[in-house]
Amino acid sequence: MRSTKKPRRGVCGGCGCTDSCGCSWGCWWVDKAHTKCSSCFDENGRPLRGEVASVTALERERDAAERKAIDALGRYKFTMFGYWAGLWVHLNNCCPKRKSSPFARLVKAARSMGVRKAVRRG
Repeated sequence: MRSTKKPRRGVCGGCGCTDSCGCSWGCWWVDKAHTKCSSCFDENGRPLRGEVASVTALERERDAAERKAIDALGRYKFTMFGYWAGLWVHLNNCCPKRKSSPFARLVKAARSMGVRKAVRRG
């Protein structure tokens, strides 16, 4: 069901992306009012996938990044864990509805293992 809120300039009415934080796969404005991005609307401003989803595209991408980060960590793919966890943080900062970090327990565990600050050499 579509929102009855008046669209804000620079915020997509479909996924919630903005000028400063577009869709992770890339998008552009299809209207002069900058309220419809190319991921959600065609060049005539019509929705691409029927009604606007209640879960924004940014939130879906953030949730996928979380799953991929945990999967990578479970397979000892530490570089990929860092990539997906970093993307999760970025997308979470872009989302209108932010979540608490799913990685907080991992950070706490690392700190409890006696991780020390890096020693400066020079």
